[in-house]
Amino acid sequence: MRSSGMVAPSDVEVWTTEVDGTDVAAVIPDGSVVESAAVVTDAAEDTDIAAFGVEIAEIEEAVGTAPPVAHLKGRGTPLREACRTLWFNTPAATNDDQVYDCYEKYKLSNSSYIYNRYSKATLAAAAGGVRREIHEFTIRFRQYKNYSRITGGPYNYGPLPGSTDCNNGQFSYGVVTIPLTSCASIENVSGGNYYNSGTRYKGHATGQKYVDAYARFTSNGTEPIFSDYVWLTTAACGDMWVPCINTNNNYSATWNDGGYNR
Repeated sequence: MRSSGMVAPSDVEVWTTEVDGTDVAAVIPDGSVVESAAVVTDAAEDTDIAAFGVEIAEIEEAVGTAPPVAHLKGRGTPLREACRTLWFNTPAATNDDQVYDCYEKYKLSNSSYIYNRYSKATLAAAAGGVRREIHEFTIRFRQYKNYSRITGGPYNYGPLPGSTDCNNGQFSYGVVTIPLTSCASIENVSGGNYYNSGTRYKGHATGQKYVDAYARFTSNGTEPIFSDYVWLTTAACGDMWVPCINTNNNYSATWNDGGYNR
């Protein structure tokens, strides 16, 4: 989680066994074959496990493996999907702020794709009497650096405040339907270089904030590769019941997957 390693839930499984009278469990790649397992106990306390390890047999990926199941039924099946947990250090709280960030890529044809991002920012609790707010929460995506597969877009991008998508609480295109969380206090930031698209929230959210962003792209007949970006600006102030308006206590942090900046 700390290194933002991306993995879909359908790609892993929980493996359990008993080794020398000790129950152990591990999260391993789905379909893996465990060849052996070992437990190391604390020398001072025989019953305490200091470490354990498993040896996993190397296997080839099966041909024609089905793509992962969509997050919600009736939305179509993503070609690829995964989520990651990001942590943002803040001077306003002992613990880090968290962003749970997910993507889905839908293939409409060999040259037409939809890319969807949905993210949730959660503020860490501050000291008593301190109000914490999310002032800006932006998610963006564009073509990964050193790739030249996208030929057009973003098309059908959103969400756009006041649009039919926002009024209906979902985006639909062909067989794909993507539910939306909220269109309040957002602006679309599509446009610019490298087929950029995304959504920016600005406000005084407390606790948590959800943001969505989606767009359709055309390609040269190969699968487009996207790079993701997150911006989070938080604030802290001394009155629990009054919105923070003093920008002196704002703190901003960004994250990208390594393929965003040129």
